[in-house]
Amino acid sequence: MHHPDLLRSVNESPYAGLLIVYTLLAGGGAYWVFRQLKSVKHTTVSLGYRGIYAFLLSQLFAAITLIAFNAVSYMPPASVASRVFYFFGFSTLHALAILVLVAASYALGQPLLEPFRARLGAGFKIFGLGLGASLLGTIFVLLGLVGLLNIYVGWGLLAVIFAWRFHPVKDFLIDTLWVKQRLTFDKWWSPALWVLLFSILGLNWLGAFKTFPMGYDGSALYVNLATLLAQKGSLVAGGQAYNWSVFMGAGEVLFASSTMTILLSHLMNFACLFVLYRIGRFWLTPAYALLATVLTAIAPYYVFHVMVDEKVDLAFAFLLLSAFGILAALYRGVGEEPLPEKLSLLGDRWQPAPLAYATLLAGWLTGYGFGVKYTAIIFTISLVCWLFYQHGRLLAGAGAFFAALGLIFIGRIYRFGYLEMDGGSATGLGAVLFVIGLAALIYNYRRDFKLLLQPVLQTALLLGAFFLAFSPWAVKHLAEHGRVNVSNIIEGESAAPEIRSLQPLGFLEEPVTKPLRERYSDLPATEDELRRESQHAASPYGHLTQMDTRFLETRERKAGRNASQQAAYEEIKRYIGYEEDFYRYTSLPYDLSTNVNIPLSRHLELGFLFLLLLPLLFLVAPVGKRRWWIGLLASLGWLFYLSTVLYAMYANDGDFSAVAALTEFKNNYPTTSSAWFSGIYFGLLSVLLGFTELLSPLLSEMRYLTVLGTVLTMIGGFVAVFFLLRPRLSGVSTQFKAFLGFVAVYGFLWWLMGNGVLWYGMPLFVAFPIVLLYWFDQPARLLGEESAGFTRYFGGGVIGLSLVLGTLYFFTSPFPGGNDLPGLLRWPYVDYFSSPTATRAKVVDAFNPVVREAMRVINAEPETRVYRVNTHYGFFIENNDTRVYSDPVLELFDRTSWRMDDPSQFFTSLKEQGFGYVLLDLRTGTNDRTPDGNLMRKYGNFGGALMSAPEKVELVVTDNLIEDPGGSPYTLPNGQRVTASRGLAGKTVKLGNLALFRIR
Repeated sequence: MHHPDLLRSVNESPYAGLLIVYTLLAGGGAYWVFRQLKSVKHTTVSLGYRGIYAFLLSQLFAAITLIAFNAVSYMPPASVASRVFYFFGFSTLHALAILVLVAASYALGQPLLEPFRARLGAGFKIFGLGLGASLLGTIFVLLGLVGLLNIYVGWGLLAVIFAWRFHPVKDFLIDTLWVKQRLTFDKWWSPALWVLLFSILGLNWLGAFKTFPMGYDGSALYVNLATLLAQKGSLVAGGQAYNWSVFMGAGEVLFASSTMTILLSHLMNFACLFVLYRIGRFWLTPAYALLATVLTAIAPYYVFHVMVDEKVDLAFAFLLLSAFGILAALYRGVGEEPLPEKLSLLGDRWQPAPLAYATLLAGWLTGYGFGVKYTAIIFTISLVCWLFYQHGRLLAGAGAFFAALGLIFIGRIYRFGYLEMDGGSATGLGAVLFVIGLAALIYNYRRDFKLLLQPVLQTALLLGAFFLAFSPWAVKHLAEHGRVNVSNIIEGESAAPEIRSLQPLGFLEEPVTKPLRERYSDLPATEDELRRESQHAASPYGHLTQMDTRFLETRERKAGRNASQQAAYEEIKRYIGYEEDFYRYTSLPYDLSTNVNIPLSRHLELGFLFLLLLPLLFLVAPVGKRRWWIGLLASLGWLFYLSTVLYAMYANDGDFSAVAALTEFKNNYPTTSSAWFSGIYFGLLSVLLGFTELLSPLLSEMRYLTVLGTVLTMIGGFVAVFFLLRPRLSGVSTQFKAFLGFVAVYGFLWWLMGNGVLWYGMPLFVAFPIVLLYWFDQPARLLGEESAGFTRYFGGGVIGLSLVLGTLYFFTSPFPGGNDLPGLLRWPYVDYFSSPTATRAKVVDAFNPVVREAMRVINAEPETRVYRVNTHYGFFIENNDTRVYSDPVLELFDRTSWRMDDPSQFFTSLKEQGFGYVLLDLRTGTNDRTPDGNLMRKYGNFGGALMSAPEKVELVVTDNLIEDPGGSPYTLPNGQRVTASRGLAGKTVKLGNLALFRIR
């Protein structure tokens, strides 16, 4: 019931013919390898290939997809052959440009990693690319810092790099593109995975080409920063560090193409999958490492970053996983050549120990990754715990974890995750945890405290390199502020216009000021949004008034929150849920698997294999004659957890009714489901709901558990799961145990501070299939040799089903508003890159013709400031870093208007401070997921203020359609014909995306 889009993709697969073609190719390849493996002469099958063939094969699959997409008749009529050939030429030119940056990155990373070539084995190139990209990106940052990031200096830099490293670059290109390699199949089904992977990459390649960003984060932040950087030749003032936006901007500088900027976001998908495969090969066979790669590639949350929003999280994951991969390879001893005691570097002038040197490289990569996204702090803490485990095993790793967790609370780092805990409780909890961790370390090293120095010094090296990589941003931020403190190191002083009525916010209290909700079409995103629109349309002022034209009281704050806290509550907490503290966090693993907090949101959909995670914990509970009671306790604990989750979802003010919950389940249950399955499902569900109702008095009391009690429960549950699983780890290699520990710590910290936002822990979720598949690669690992047969069939069935469902889901529209299943791509982009007659202006108009009208008005007055509410079309405003004030959740309006007798005085205040326009996202109110509807209330007040003061603000242009007998004929998305005109004061027949107002 939580995945209705999946059922639609199964029942209404829009590309059945395309999938049949791929299925025949996959089946033919699998059958051929099966026949070869059956021969007594073969234990594996291998094929020779060249790297250039992989590129051409990706182009072939992209062409097949383009032909299928063209057949759906989205695009203007044109010869499909001409489209295919034009796209091939266009995309190949851009691929060569990407290759230039890849070669330059390798040229910088190769000499630093050369001492570890044998240990890194086949992963040498991809890890070298990650390291080199961080070095090249840092050079770009330094050039931007001094205002010299322009085409002449950029190409001069590349010329110097290629001249200096000519031979390594030449060898890299020849080896990568032309030297013959061997592709080995060790499972009969491996060819099917390769066909699936290339079909995925072909679609990814086709969808990566865009003329402008269409995702909210891409247009409002990442691509916007890159574009401003390319225009100015220097770093944009203010904000947090944005390493990868600088790299993306350098692409536009060097090749004079905004498309290159976007490609450097989306195509990091390829690097991310490569590094995932190489890390997977540390513990998995080639077939299962490939399977892990494919499962990540089709995961809906991952596809969102590859196809929809132009974010930096793919690059973030690639860089951090490269850092982990370098260290993990050395500790694992990949390759046969032993490490020397000392390395000979810089002409023998520097002779560091190999592990110390590798730690410096990993620390540099981690610090650069921190400059991409500050959530790298979670990865860094996990990596430190992993290092302690490597030197002192379990007790040392646990000690480092508790000590680090203590410092998170003592140092208020937990506030990055908007965890609402008072300072006294945080300090007390932090002190206790730190003492526990310190005691564990002292006990572990009690026989020789000198041994403790090694992980401590290694951590110091890691953090030293970390801070060195981040130092350019610290210099920039401090120079902008002119004074030194922690907040000023982390964030610069913005050049955006200030509004005197808004008090400056400290860094730790500042909310995320960019909604992560994406809107890319004129279609409503969900059925719930359709319902809201129908309600709004009945208002005499359309949807703008939302509730009423009267100004609702805003003096009272929910639970004592100020406007900043309320903005974070509305924007961030919707990902983790609005239950009481205890249920908000304890239900998150279930919510994550079933995607219930923001339903129908593909960017929060982990994929179907993750549904296996929680039952897997139950399966691996130790059983047997001596441990039957542990299995019983585990079973009861599992049932109790499910009851807790159901209570959190369906309790009403503490009251839980099994009958009411079952009714709600049935009302939302897909009608396409089979009757026999529904009977079994509801029968089991009735029992579970009855058990939940029985426990409801206890569960009701647990609502009142404080944040401190919730955190202690989380820690207790984390430790309990460890002890539950520990007997199953007895036969697991030390290095995989270390990897499990790293993933577990990373997962816990994300659980604590990630607020349910998947991309805050992108490296974790990308790598997690390795953990799941490890238990099925060799079936005896999961339940023992005696149950290997069950594991083989159970695992094969679940994984196979995940692949089939995931593939069907993948070949449907990934964009929000899933009413258009065949919309694999945004056709205006495809038309532009496959037809010489298309223009960039036509692409914008195909999305929304009103956008260029609004931008012509705004950009005609370059000195006039703009007050922007939420819309991502601010990307098109020239110099938007210095003339646009962004108020995405109406925090400023809410903070100031309640002090005014007439809230429309707010616009008078804006006018006095140089603001001439209000650019409004007409769907702001539909983002509201708060129980009290606070964002809708603010939006209603704001709409009322706009519509009730024609002497202060006037509508310039909008794409909202209102009923008008004298208007023009329009066809609505549902096919209905109406007579309407653009406007706001009237009955809305089609909700628009934006409205531009002029402040008189």
